[in-house]
Amino acid sequence: MEAQKAHGKRILTAIEGGLTPVVDIYKMMEGQDPSLVYFVVNYLRKKYPPSHQAGDAITSRIVELTGTYDDVRLLYQKGEKDILTEWFEDNYSWGEFRDRPEDFIDLIIEKIEG
Repeated sequence: MEAQKAHGKRILTAIEGGLTPVVDIYKMMEGQDPSLVYFVVNYLRKKYPPSHQAGDAITSRIVELTGTYDDVRLLYQKGEKDILTEWFEDNYSWGEFRDRPEDFIDLIIEKIEG
C-alpha cells in the first residue's frame, strides 16, 4: 500500500508541478484505479479554480491529458461514478485537504485498497 501511496503522490505532484511532460504523466496513470485518477484530477481542479493564479496552467495540463489520452478520460469518468466519490463527499470536503495533499492521497489509497 505504501508503494501505491507514493505513486499517487507522484502523479499529483507531476500534474501540479508542471515540469513533467504530459506523456510521462499519462504513463504514470496507465493501469491505475479509476478512483485514484478521478480524485487526483478533481483535487487539483478544486485546489486551483480558474480564479487561482496557477489555475490556467493546471487546467491546461488536465485538459491536455484527458483530451490526448482517451483511456485517462475513460478512467476519470469511471472513477467519477464510483461509490467512493459519494463516500468522500458525504464525509469530507475538498477544502479540508487543500494544503494536505499527502494526507489526501493516503486517505484515498487506504479506501481504494481497503
